[in-house]
Amino acid sequence: MPHLLSKSTFIRGQQCQKSLYLNKKRPFLRDKISSAQLAKFKRGTDVGILAQQLFPGGIDCKPKSPSQYQKKLEETSELMNDLNVHTIYEAVFQYDDVLIMLDIIVRDNNHWKAYEVKSSRSLSQTYYTDAALQYYVINGCGVILSDFCLIYVDESYVFQEQLEINKLFKTQSVLKDVKERLLEIKSSIAQSKLTLSLENSPKVPIGEQCTYPYPCDFIGHCWKNIPENSFLFMSSLSPEIRFSNFTDEKSTISDLPSEVLETEIQKLQFEAFKTSQIFINESLEWTKHHSKSTVNTICFFKLLSYNPAVPFLNGMKPYSFIPVVLSYSINELSETMFFSQTTEGFTQFIEKTEELLQSNEVIFTDDYTHFYGCHQSVLEIMDSVSPRPDKTVFTNVFDIQRLISNYNVIFPFSSKDVTLTKILKALTGETLNLKDENYLLTDLLNSNDSTETSLLLGNLANYTKAIKMIYNGLNKLFSN
Repeated sequence: MPHLLSKSTFIRGQQCQKSLYLNKKRPFLRDKISSAQLAKFKRGTDVGILAQQLFPGGIDCKPKSPSQYQKKLEETSELMNDLNVHTIYEAVFQYDDVLIMLDIIVRDNNHWKAYEVKSSRSLSQTYYTDAALQYYVINGCGVILSDFCLIYVDESYVFQEQLEINKLFKTQSVLKDVKERLLEIKSSIAQSKLTLSLENSPKVPIGEQCTYPYPCDFIGHCWKNIPENSFLFMSSLSPEIRFSNFTDEKSTISDLPSEVLETEIQKLQFEAFKTSQIFINESLEWTKHHSKSTVNTICFFKLLSYNPAVPFLNGMKPYSFIPVVLSYSINELSETMFFSQTTEGFTQFIEKTEELLQSNEVIFTDDYTHFYGCHQSVLEIMDSVSPRPDKTVFTNVFDIQRLISNYNVIFPFSSKDVTLTKILKALTGETLNLKDENYLLTDLLNSNDSTETSLLLGNLANYTKAIKMIYNGLNKLFSN
């Protein structure tokens, strides 16, 4: 029998019933999935498969397509009745019109132990809800569970010589919690099924649920009538203030009551939105020490890296930042450097970044946190091979993200979803064809063709060019 809900659609309904309805009845309205989200999906799948090694010898029941759901339901039941089968991967269960696929289920004498794998380093409330739904369905199918556990990544694990699966993962029992939530889950399922039976989508006003706990992929539809400079995008105001002052008739910046503006930053951001101009926080020290007229040498650079959930080098921890390629520009000199995923490559990265930091008065990049985190991760990995003192000083590093997030520069749009393209256009009126970072990184890692690689590096060089143009635009702004 076809199901109405899955694990993902149930969680979607917990966040917003309108999103649940649109996902089922109006999927064509969904926003395009971002490259970052696609990367998260793949990471979750890869970690889930790796965790199967904790319980080797299992039988995989994962459906290859929705058309196999019924077949895999029957196969799961048959396997569980076979006393020779001790472990099943992606076991399929259906109860109360909800279909779920459990990552791992292991025979425990006459009972079973259920395991759900998460690629994260901690357990959120959503994961507990996820587990409670799965327990509800499995229990409803008549399967007696002696335990239900969540498996997640131990961020303190350090790779040495070979991957130790038992140390990479942590396991936490949530059986007591999920048992206590059976009635809550049953009620939530009933509400979601009622929503899906409606002829039209439920009237749910936009609110905090649009972005919490996850950004909804129907924001483009539900927010389509909200002007770009609406006070709803004023990140200096709390969500409570923004949404408590919002109605369908009152969403423009002029509709915001002046009495809610308590801080100087809030007032500056209000004026930026109202006038569509860029404002400067006068407390900024940039104009005194880092204007173009007082800086002799400045380095612009863009770093591409990735942070895999599973470490693969001695001294590496889960989610350590690994440098891949660096593009930098100093005066008329421009260079791009690849770094191999080896001790030699990391040594090259540290030496080059320290050289740039020491030989330039100012380093200007897009994201200091990313750069600093990558530098520290590499030092940790190298210390496991040959400890060395870290004398690196980052006081001359300035970045676009902090200028915006600290409200030193206030743009007439939300500071939480800015892009280099958007900032560049606001400051200079120009745009560059910047290839999505995640796709660019993936293509560079997978490229075996020199011509293709050269084109991709040209795309990366455009990022460095954009960063330089933004710096010049900021200086022009500060000098006025």
